[in-house]
Amino acid sequence: MHDDLSHIELSDLLDMLSRYTDRYMKMLSEGATKEEFEQCRETIIDIQTEIQARHNRNENSAAD
Repeated sequence: MHDDLSHIELSDLLDMLSRYTDRYMKMLSEGATKEEFEQCRETIIDIQTEIQARHNRNENSAAD
């Protein structure tokens, strides 16, 4: 994915994370190609990274 997720609302990111996690779990039970698994996994990681970055920025702002 590696798209810029910074413009997406946090609530939408959480919804996306939920959907992609659900998709990944279905792939595990129903099967998918290696490419599909990898793409879904990378998207999940990208979303998690954006959420964590925002959390860290908010913590740093609160500490100032």
